[in-house]
Amino acid sequence: MSELQNVIGGVAVAPASGIWVERGITPDGTGELAAVPESDERDVRAAVQTAREAQTAWAARSAFERADFLRAIARQLREDAGSLASIMCAELGKPIGEAHGELENAARVLEYYAGLAHEMGGAHLPSRQADVHMFTRREPRGTIAIITPWNFPVNLAVVKLAPALLAGNTAVWKPASQAAQSSYAFALSIIKSGLPAGVVNMVLGGGAEVGTPLTDSDIDGVSFTGSCTVGQQIESRCSARGVRTITELGGKNVAVVCADADLDAAVEAIVNGAFRFAGQKCTATSRVVVLESVQAEFIALLMKRMHGLTVGYPADPTTFMGPLISQDAVAEALSSIEEAVAVGAELLAGGRRPDALDSTQGAFLEPTVLAGVTAGMRIATEELFAPVLVIITARDTEEAIALADRTDFGLTAAIFTNDLGTAFAFVDQADVGAVQVNLPTAGLEYQAPVGGRRGSGSGGVEQGIAALDFYTRTKSVSMRYRTIS
Repeated sequence: MSELQNVIGGVAVAPASGIWVERGITPDGTGELAAVPESDERDVRAAVQTAREAQTAWAARSAFERADFLRAIARQLREDAGSLASIMCAELGKPIGEAHGELENAARVLEYYAGLAHEMGGAHLPSRQADVHMFTRREPRGTIAIITPWNFPVNLAVVKLAPALLAGNTAVWKPASQAAQSSYAFALSIIKSGLPAGVVNMVLGGGAEVGTPLTDSDIDGVSFTGSCTVGQQIESRCSARGVRTITELGGKNVAVVCADADLDAAVEAIVNGAFRFAGQKCTATSRVVVLESVQAEFIALLMKRMHGLTVGYPADPTTFMGPLISQDAVAEALSSIEEAVAVGAELLAGGRRPDALDSTQGAFLEPTVLAGVTAGMRIATEELFAPVLVIITARDTEEAIALADRTDFGLTAAIFTNDLGTAFAFVDQADVGAVQVNLPTAGLEYQAPVGGRRGSGSGGVEQGIAALDFYTRTKSVSMRYRTIS
């Protein structure tokens, strides 16, 4: 069994403990996962110290120089895309086409932020005094702790690293252990790109052993994507120390289908939003609120489309949906489905392990649709990282829009309508960070800022130029220039 390493100061290093933890088999049941270092506070300390020592020289470079390094990482990422995609496919069960798509998107994110180097200079401001010149400067925060989940190990890391590095920060990155091999491979690509040693450091290991010491260490900011419980704990600990955090904590995203919607287009968008990567996305569509006047037609079209979905092994390019991340994830989904049926939901499709695949080894689950769901059922309110879509009926558009916010989450939402007034009413009322009109809830473009509301996160937005606000501090300068000789 292969053993992964930490990356500190531009080199791969063994954990201070000298111990690795075995992880078992791949999600599709066809291979063995690499062992993860049992890192601890000693490794975190070394990574943070290295990052802090590298930060001064990194910040002293111009934003345009730093941008060139981002472009170099993008080039290296594309060069390594074949091997990286294969690793992600095996380790995560991500269909091979989606793995390649993630890597290409990550390369484009790096190039996008490289193109924002000219935005790093601040702004000129008018003064009430004729001989005073006022301006602002963007300055880096320092060293940022970056904590990422397993479902998009490269893209979510890049969404955080790219603006952080452009702004002149260094980083200590703690990926999820489920994506350790994918993350390690990307960290090696970063080294190969020529990024100066110590600018990005990576420590693998568990939340308690690595995540907690990292967020409690001498860092200047924390960017976290993951579970609500962990995110809230990080916010609480960091706020007590005056360390700024940004968190993205998941969603229970809705698609509202109005009576005037193009139902074929709505079904296609909802199927892709709900079942790509087995629904294991924080922006996945998990609820549909459909008007009762078109519900029967919508369900008929949805069931027809469901028959065309291929569940299979992720390395097969014809596979639409691969396995879930683990057998535990399958068991949790099946339990939630069983509970929903017991309280009145109707199982329209899926809800079981597929017969044609070896589900004793692979974590496979059929894409599932439940109708007759009410807004108060647990399956309609709690996040379930699985290919499970619930259908809720609304009498009219006003009720549908009201039902959209009947959860504690506020990440993304979609509406399908051909009426401009209805679309804008939804934009006005939906308490979410991003609204999609006639588009899936998932797949937001990287130039669009997205921030969770309510239980979906806090502290700012990620993506787009607005993400730079988290990774920089603003300094105002007022200069009376006539006194300068």
